[in-house]
Amino acid sequence: MKVCESKEEKAQRQVLEGVLSWLRRFNYLSGWRKGITLLTYLLAYALGYSFFRKKGVLVCV
Repeated sequence: MKVCESKEEKAQRQVLEGVLSWLRRFNYLSGWRKGITLLTYLLAYALGYSFFRKKGVLVCV
């Protein structure tokens, strides 16, 4: 899959990557069990999906 490289799309992608990076560090340091970690990732995915859907962001293919 090819992703568009406009400044706006890069900025939105950086926000998502930053959130995922923070979650990975938090989960590593907290020592949560896998089930709770999975729920955290699913919640972050749902929040990110709803954010991007509201913005009307499309990925170029």
